Amino acid sequence: MIMDFYFILLFFIFPIIAVYIYNKLFSSVLSPTIPSFLIIALLTLAYVGTISFYFHLDSFSYKIGIDNKEHIMYMLFANIWTISSVILGFIYAKYVLKMGTIESNYANSRQLNLNENIIIFILFLIGITVLYMYLSKVPQIALLVALSDSDESIDMARNLMGNSFGGNWHWYKLYGNQMLVLITFIYFASWLIKKNIFNFTLFFTSFLVSSFAVLSIAKKSQFVWLIIGLLIVYTMIKLKGRINVRYLLISIISIFVFLYITYSLFIPSYEGKLFLILEKILSRISIGLSGAYFIFDYIPKENDFLLGSTFPNPGGILPHTPFNLNVKLFEFVHPEMLELDIVGNKNSVFWMEAYANFGVFGILILPFIVGLIIYFISHVLNRLEKTPIVIGTIVFLMLHYKDISITGISSYVIDIKLFFLVVPLLLAMLMVNLKLHKRKVIV
Repeated sequence: MIMDFYFILLFFIFPIIAVYIYNKLFSSVLSPTIPSFLIIALLTLAYVGTISFYFHLDSFSYKIGIDNKEHIMYMLFANIWTISSVILGFIYAKYVLKMGTIESNYANSRQLNLNENIIIFILFLIGITVLYMYLSKVPQIALLVALSDSDESIDMARNLMGNSFGGNWHWYKLYGNQMLVLITFIYFASWLIKKNIFNFTLFFTSFLVSSFAVLSIAKKSQFVWLIIGLLIVYTMIKLKGRINVRYLLISIISIFVFLYITYSLFIPSYEGKLFLILEKILSRISIGLSGAYFIFDYIPKENDFLLGSTFPNPGGILPHTPFNLNVKLFEFVHPEMLELDIVGNKNSVFWMEAYANFGVFGILILPFIVGLIIYFISHVLNRLEKTPIVIGTIVFLMLHYKDISITGISSYVIDIKLFFLVVPLLLAMLMVNLKLHKRKVIV
């Protein structure tokens, strides 16, 4: 009973203190920047779920064995430390390294020039081509299966399109899915800055294509994040980087209505069952925490501390074989899935992987470094000229780095989205504009 009291006290007081400190030292946590969005993601996706675990409000998690209150209390402490340390990283970057304030108001951005429009359109055509190549290789499109088949068939189709696809799935996903999402953000920003039929046609076409791309694997969450990204773009341009409560509430209600409709359409067993759908949504919000719960049973009881072996080893230059923690943890929690040949992931907040590799020491150190790097990336983008490409990139990276709250840090060591999509795009923009500037000077 005493532990319950302390849990409730900590659970409700900490977010208030964290948000208060952030608002005092930075712009409002509701002003859309990469640092503020990461804090919101950590609070909603990695923190809120602890209370549903602790009091067994989530029957889905309780059924798979999430019932040890002591483990959940450890998770709460780890989340509190993680969020605090990330904010400390932000503070160090802004006040000690003098990186300054990250701006969220992009109302005075300029329109895409001709050269930028040509580059984005070529990338759009490449994205469509890659998407077509990918879909032609999969045996079934999960979206079509979801419209006509059972829940088990949907899971199998998703698996065949994802973890079991093999080959170059991550590259197909990057250029035939994620690049299309980035282009949609860019075209939407372009249309908001200058509303004409040309810009609207480009945006609407890219939205239809990217929507199909993210929904093809029948994962509703990706489409929700696409819509959230568009709302953030709108906020940065039309609301001058300020979210009001009315706008926020309307957005949340709209998303819940969409989720209710899609759960009813895609999962026959959920049709018309409001409370079951709400419980499922709650479960999806806290799903990123489930791995963190089981990590205390898996490491070091079933496996020794991994000492960095979850990190990538490009070309085998390092003295370790990469250990896929998310897959191994899934097999540990769901051994029955092995018989069905389903390869799953048990993702979780990034401190789980830090603990699996280096124990408590990893949890103590890594969040500060993450905060420092995130603020540095935001600082670099903040110094670029305000254009639809920069706006789209910022929002794209907001959604990219928010996944730190539900997955490990190893996938960010060699950040494929950053180094193979964002950086080349920004460099191309800078080079094109530099050549354009030189021509003007010569003339």
